[in-house]
Amino acid sequence: MTKRQKRFVEEYARLRNAAEAARRAGYSPFNAAVSGANLLRTKTVAAALRAAGVDVPLPPEALSFCRDNAGLTQRQRRFVEHYLITANASEAARRAGYSARSAKSAAAQLRRSSAIVAALEAAQTARADRMQLSADRVIAEVAKLSFVDLAAIFDWSDGALKLKSPQEIAPEDRAALAQITLSTGKSGTRVHVKLFDKLKALDLLFKHYGLNKPKPEKPAEEQVTIDGRDPRDVLRERLGRLARGAGQGTAKTDEAAPPPEASSQTKAS
Repeated sequence: MTKRQKRFVEEYARLRNAAEAARRAGYSPFNAAVSGANLLRTKTVAAALRAAGVDVPLPPEALSFCRDNAGLTQRQRRFVEHYLITANASEAARRAGYSARSAKSAAAQLRRSSAIVAALEAAQTARADRMQLSADRVIAEVAKLSFVDLAAIFDWSDGALKLKSPQEIAPEDRAALAQITLSTGKSGTRVHVKLFDKLKALDLLFKHYGLNKPKPEKPAEEQVTIDGRDPRDVLRERLGRLARGAGQGTAKTDEAAPPPEASSQTKAS
């Protein structure tokens, strides 16, 4: 490789932008975009980038306008492949060969295409089958985060908090550990443990099982009534009578009709 190509490799590994890397490597700023694309297609440059651990985009040359069995062009098929890797439509469009300026608008149009949507769904389903993913497995993983017991991970029985060894923690409890780091200071080595968000996991289960939805009202025939009336109306009426009686004095209250409980006892006797 030439010195400029080596500088391009260094700049692209840092910036991940072919045009800007070409400009900084010394290529003409007016043709930097074309120079950068051509450099990425150069075998020696691409090999050097891969050796440096850089994911080199598929070369956008020789694009075919013929469509495959799914009705996609070659560039659209590349978009689908890169979207499965990056989960970013704009980045997938750039890697598929769309210009950097039009990548965002092109990605929006591609995501609205029924053929693209169908191809993505088919590819995601195939990947889930290969990885043996299922809705039950996803729910089981969320449940592990939701119901983890701290006593299964930590031990504070001797007055000091201590993380249990991996052999002492069950696999379903280890799944709740998001991060474990060690820090050494004047007081010794400390273990920092971060768990996944338990409330967020519970919220996902809450929504999945529809617990956030209001309970349906009971049919009229299942509702409790008193002589065909709403119990709340009956209670308000009784409270109103009691309030009026209290305002008229004790004597008049005694002369008033006995409450339902007393009248029922009289009839029973």
